[in-house]
Amino acid sequence: RGRADADRANNIEWMISQKIPFPGKSFLKGRVASKEAKMAREDYRAKEREIISEVKKAYFEYFLKEHEVLLHEETKRILARLSRSAEARYATGQIPYGEVLKAHTELATITNEVAKHRNERETARARLNALLGRPANAALPIAIAVPSRKFSFTRDDLMKLALEHRPELKAMHHGFEAAKTDVTSAWFDLLPDAQLRLEARQFEGEGRIREYDQFFGFEVPVFSLLGRAGQIKEKRAEKDAAESLLENMKNMVLFEVQHS
Repeated sequence: RGRADADRANNIEWMISQKIPFPGKSFLKGRVASKEAKMAREDYRAKEREIISEVKKAYFEYFLKEHEVLLHEETKRILARLSRSAEARYATGQIPYGEVLKAHTELATITNEVAKHRNERETARARLNALLGRPANAALPIAIAVPSRKFSFTRDDLMKLALEHRPELKAMHHGFEAAKTDVTSAWFDLLPDAQLRLEARQFEGEGRIREYDQFFGFEVPVFSLLGRAGQIKEKRAEKDAAESLLENMKNMVLFEVQHS
């Protein structure tokens, strides 16, 4: 009632407020973040292995094309000698011209094959250089022979190793654990959080603080219960989806080992 007191607009008020989550809420959120960080780390390791695998495949393809060129060039040299021999024998009347024509045809065919394999070799080298982050025409040494290696693992051993160490599978496992923790965290969101507030006031024209207030209360999510219930349902569905993806990945890993 009446007019506003302009003088009291100069009052000074200090307030410190702190929200205190219900015990366990921060722990669960930290656990989810930890699982997501581990999931990201496994995704990174999976990408590393994918790149290494692509480089190995590209090198093996380059290796094959290089040796195909060498073999066809050697065949070309042999056919060139046979062609010259056929021409000499035809000149002395030992063979008909059809034999010379046949030798020339085979030499032309192998010459085209050499050119084709050289192009394929350059393509393979450019792909390998691209994976290595090098210029496409950069020189790459090629091994003379593939070293022999002993392989002593059984199929059961490979399946066990794949299930234990496959990064994609470990990433999905961490994702499933994070989804489970998310469900528990959603339930904890129904619990009340504490609110602590301290206030102090100094009025105009006075040199000291005259009023102090303390407040401690709880925030109960009464009006958002329906929304929180929907969130719990959503987190459960995400958990079930993560579990299905995990089982599917296990089956895919076992299938790859079985048919590799």
